[in-house]
Amino acid sequence: MKRIFFVFLLFSVVQFSYCQFQAKMSYTLSDEARIYTVYSDLQQYRYEFMENGEKGIVIVKPQANQTFILMPDKKFFMKTTCDNFSSLMNDPVQASKYFKQSQEEKLVGNEEINGYNCIKTEYYWTQYGPDEVKIYTVWFSKELNFPVMIKNHPRKNNYMLLTDVIKWVPQDSYFEVPGDYTEVD
Repeated sequence: MKRIFFVFLLFSVVQFSYCQFQAKMSYTLSDEARIYTVYSDLQQYRYEFMENGEKGIVIVKPQANQTFILMPDKKFFMKTTCDNFSSLMNDPVQASKYFKQSQEEKLVGNEEINGYNCIKTEYYWTQYGPDEVKIYTVWFSKELNFPVMIKNHPRKNNYMLLTDVIKWVPQDSYFEVPGDYTEVD
């Protein structure tokens, strides 16, 4: 009986020590600021945004290497991989993960950003000679399983910051393409 209670207690602590969340994400790219609403169930995430008066939704499933771009007003969607150039240009999380896989990584330490204890890591481009070029600094929250801040160094005024983070109960429908949408190129 003690063993069953201990396993249940351990499962409860592990399960509730991570936070499924909804947040505002400020994403500034070349001095152009965008505000997204982000939803995460700790394994996949969704961005919602308005651009030119039109609603857009991006669903990212990293474990399946899939990104879906939805245009709800037209009921269209596009499907691509997370490492596709278009995905990397519009998703700072996948862009930083792409560099993490192929470049030199340096752990800087822990730093608190917006109330979250984050692991601060820098990524360096080292392929073209002995000089290192810092590409990204990422402040990653284990609790959110998501970066709280990302800074792209070569591109001035290019960064992402999460704010207004609140706990969220995931809804499976948030991570699926509705059946009445048409796939387009």
